[in-house]
Amino acid sequence: MKSKYLFWVLLGLLVVVLSLVYVLKVNRTAQALSENVRLLNSLSESAIAKAPGAVGKDQVTQLEALQKKVQEDVVTKLEDSFTRRDADHLDLWFEDLKTPWTSFPLVEDFQRHYQLSRDRLAREATGYLEEQGVTGVVIALTNPEPMVSKPDATKAEREAQKVEMRRRQRAFWVQDRLVRLFARVGAWLSRPIQGGESSGIVGTGVSSAAFERTRYDVRVRTKGERLLDVIHALDAPVTLADEDGGLMTVAISAIVDNIVISNLELDLALVEKWQDEPPVEVHFYLTILDYHERAKR
Repeated sequence: MKSKYLFWVLLGLLVVVLSLVYVLKVNRTAQALSENVRLLNSLSESAIAKAPGAVGKDQVTQLEALQKKVQEDVVTKLEDSFTRRDADHLDLWFEDLKTPWTSFPLVEDFQRHYQLSRDRLAREATGYLEEQGVTGVVIALTNPEPMVSKPDATKAEREAQKVEMRRRQRAFWVQDRLVRLFARVGAWLSRPIQGGESSGIVGTGVSSAAFERTRYDVRVRTKGERLLDVIHALDAPVTLADEDGGLMTVAISAIVDNIVISNLELDLALVEKWQDEPPVEVHFYLTILDYHERAKR
């Protein structure tokens, strides 16, 4: 009987000990959790207290000013780059004319420099093609009827001639850049460039800068192995040498709207000239962008 009671007494003592151990562990865990909570609250309060000083009103204002300056710098650099290109090219008469775009040269002077520049372009483009192994091709440059001044011309006729000189100058510049960029990758005009219809001046929506968009229809021929280079011929500026040994950077702001690639209809002359592989024709529909500085604030 005594052993029976002793068993229950020992069992009770074991339960009490286990309960004490459990309570101690729970209390210790609860205490650690409580301390962690207090620490987190303290850190949170410290962060909240420091926040106004870390990113206060002055700092926010400085950040906004910096952001605005960066945006203005980007837009300004973009405008400046187009201004330089525009002043150097689309809004400038033939360099040797020494005539500002805001005035007009004599008709005979313009006609002479137009022809000299056309001949020079043909020679230099032929040289670029020969470097690519293309020989014996004819580059179909634009060759408008000569302009002649009339001593007895009316004011309206003189104004019409001024408009025509400016139109021919701008069209020649576009032709010059396209011919050079295509020739340096082994492609040549198969017919004179067509088009030249302007869609007017369009604002960018970013600043007061504006662009005039002019559409052109351009056809070139090239060997099939050069197709990829020809398609990407207008992607980036290139540096080329002129016949005097000087270097020139050639670039044009062009958007390729569409490209059509087609095989040529073979005839005896074509087969005899290109026995290995007749060229293919690549038809470009282009939009040329002309930046207008006068649209700036």
